[in-house]
Amino acid sequence: MPRLRLLTVIYLSAFMGPFGGSMVVAMFQELKRVFAVDVAVMALTVTVFMIPYSVLQLFFGPLSDIYGRKRVVAAGLSVYTAGALLAAASTSIASFMASRLVQGVGAAIALPVAMAMLGDEFPPSQLGKAMGGYSVAITLGNALGPLTGGLMATLDWRLAFIVMALPPLAVILLLKGWKPARPPRRRETVKVFRVLATPTVLFTGLIGFMVFTVMIGVYTFTADALGSPPYLLASERIGYYLSLAGFTGLAAGPLAGALSDRFGRTPTILLGLLLLSVALLLLAAPGWSTLMPPIMILVGAGSTTAFTSLGAVSVEVAPQARGTAASLYGFLRFLGYALGPILLLPAYHHLNVQGVALTSQTAIAAGLVLLLTLKRSLAKSRLGPKQA
Repeated sequence: MPRLRLLTVIYLSAFMGPFGGSMVVAMFQELKRVFAVDVAVMALTVTVFMIPYSVLQLFFGPLSDIYGRKRVVAAGLSVYTAGALLAAASTSIASFMASRLVQGVGAAIALPVAMAMLGDEFPPSQLGKAMGGYSVAITLGNALGPLTGGLMATLDWRLAFIVMALPPLAVILLLKGWKPARPPRRRETVKVFRVLATPTVLFTGLIGFMVFTVMIGVYTFTADALGSPPYLLASERIGYYLSLAGFTGLAAGPLAGALSDRFGRTPTILLGLLLLSVALLLLAAPGWSTLMPPIMILVGAGSTTAFTSLGAVSVEVAPQARGTAASLYGFLRFLGYALGPILLLPAYHHLNVQGVALTSQTAIAAGLVLLLTLKRSLAKSRLGPKQA
């Protein structure tokens, strides 16, 4: 398969999960009216997507190591498409919830397998750049999901889910004729699952957990604080601030990939953690609300920089079972997304945004300790000095 076609397959597979997960948020008002429910019920439509999306990643990467990438990713795309079409055909909130669950399962199948495909198809000297594009695809999904959902809701909310079904159908067509670089290894089932206990893979996932916890915590609690007294900012202004992180991430992904290939994985992860730390120092300042643009720019740049190199490490450290390693990394990373607001809520209640900044700095410090341990582990692995 030509390189451009292969990247299209991988990046669209990565794009779909965040796109499908975030699209429904902008449609809450219309869906509340259609299904005659309140916002609490609508919030569950996000939860029923995110739970399988995060947890089930842990299982489908190993299946791709055993049965092959092509077969597993095609299954995931088919499930995701079915879920989108079921959502478009929903006539009750129960059927809509079920369709979101199906979509979450499909996205969970496709995401880690797409990451593993990058490791299969690209040499270490080019993997960082390829992973930078992967980060951009995920960021685009998060950015375009609410935009598309809001636009389609003004026309017909069902159109949003029909549009959602188009990218996976396109990828399924592109997969025809593709011969994977890595054949299935059905006889190595036990070895594949042993990767889940590999320290290097665990350290990579735990750093991803810390980064996502900090990122979603800053998003959640600065948005809440800015909308409350004494600030009382309009939703449009808050949305503008939050969007700065996403747009910065689009630029940071390719740059982080190039830095990762040029200077190594762990120095680039370190740069990402330091950028996040500087953002948290600004957030702890008394006049933090006036510093929101640089804070969000630093959060977007720092998280994307760290995630790009962490993704590269996750598919390099276990070449015999890349799908399994990518699954564990994805599971732990998105666990940070799910648990971040819960873990930081007590600090926000007691010390407001400054409490979130202080607690998040502790998470970054833990990430730095894990990074030091990861670097030592990589030095003992097959990765050369340049990649580590």
